[in-house]
Amino acid sequence: MENPRRREVSMARPDALDTLQVHEGFEDPRLWEQCILLAHQQAKQEPDWARLLESIYLQEDRAAAFRAFLESTIPAAISHLLQRCGITLDSEIVDLGCGAGHLTYALHQLGYRHLCAMDPNTHWNSGTGYLQSVLGQRIHIINDLGQWRQITGRYDAAVSVATIHH
Repeated sequence: MENPRRREVSMARPDALDTLQVHEGFEDPRLWEQCILLAHQQAKQEPDWARLLESIYLQEDRAAAFRAFLESTIPAAISHLLQRCGITLDSEIVDLGCGAGHLTYALHQLGYRHLCAMDPNTHWNSGTGYLQSVLGQRIHIINDLGQWRQITGRYDAAVSVATIHH
């Protein structure tokens, strides 16, 4: 007998979450990018702003931001957790809601070879723009929500850092 509490979830059909249109509010990538650009300007005048942006890896120097994230304890801790779960450097890993892609970048630098970064935002600072410029040929980046829904059963692990933050 089939478990009545179990139901199949189809990733190909839109659901109620698709109708929320979160990009019409603060989650609009253009607005988020504008906020970051304004913060970069503020950081040039006020050291506290600069320290704040550095603490969350959003400083204007994107290479320095990605390097700082790589040198933090976060990537090594996530890599250790992945290994404890049987995930190897050859496993297929997806970074869901990757934002700028700091974790995807760090995992690549740690030797993981099959990475996919997923985020609807393509902007330079707030989205995958910088990541695309440095790793675009070596990782798979998906920015189209419609394309996300077509993927089934492909990844060995899904990771996410600071995706749910509001």
